[in-house]
Amino acid sequence: MILTLCYDPGGVGQWRTARPPQRWDSGDRIFFWRSSPALDVVGLGEFRGLSRRVTDAGEAIFRVRYLGPILSRPVTIDELRSGPVVCDASFLKSGPAGTVFPISVAQGERIYAHVCRSNQFVGYVWPDISQSTRDVGLNDIDLFDVAGREGGRKLVHHFRLERDRRVVEAKKRAVLDLCGRLACEVCCFDFREYYGELGDRFCEVHHRKPLSNSEQITNLADLAIVCSNCHRMLHRGERVKSIRSLQKLIASCGLRK
Repeated sequence: MILTLCYDPGGVGQWRTARPPQRWDSGDRIFFWRSSPALDVVGLGEFRGLSRRVTDAGEAIFRVRYLGPILSRPVTIDELRSGPVVCDASFLKSGPAGTVFPISVAQGERIYAHVCRSNQFVGYVWPDISQSTRDVGLNDIDLFDVAGREGGRKLVHHFRLERDRRVVEAKKRAVLDLCGRLACEVCCFDFREYYGELGDRFCEVHHRKPLSNSEQITNLADLAIVCSNCHRMLHRGERVKSIRSLQKLIASCGLRK
């Protein structure tokens, strides 16, 4: 689909197509594709129903819901053509004409993996297929078998919860190996991108599950890369917020660029 300027995160938009798919179901997933000259995936959405009305030109009218903001790092046509799964998709072939292009489940999972790889904040959009993205040929930080024992008590002037720096550093290395950058999983802020060498390899690491008063095992999946501002907001208030809830808050307020 060609992305319009009225893209409203969380809102519903109206589209039209001369060749609607024969089988559409409400809730079907959509990738928004920006046509020439950009040629990249720029957003996620879902099909919300086909209207009974048609345009004067005989085009079918349908509704979509936009899921999340426009991608800060669109997935390019070269990235999608680089693997064996998506390269045969009809919308990637030269000279396709139309608005809607069906793709297979395998192609959808591969595209979503590419999107999540470059835009970590969108992992919450379709959590039910997040597990599937591990099996499409892209490295995933959850596959690293690194864990540390945390939460034990150590007497300083008072008891404090110990944190294992090894697993924190392992998290940073894993994300760098996967993405090449340490971008906040909430707002995508990258210290290196903003501060240059001063911000190189700098970020904060947030425990998705608050440490308890007893020892526990922390895996890389239990940690999140965040910027200092989002880290403070996650912990602000009586209860620690989830990454997903803060992402939704930012998206609903229209604060993400």
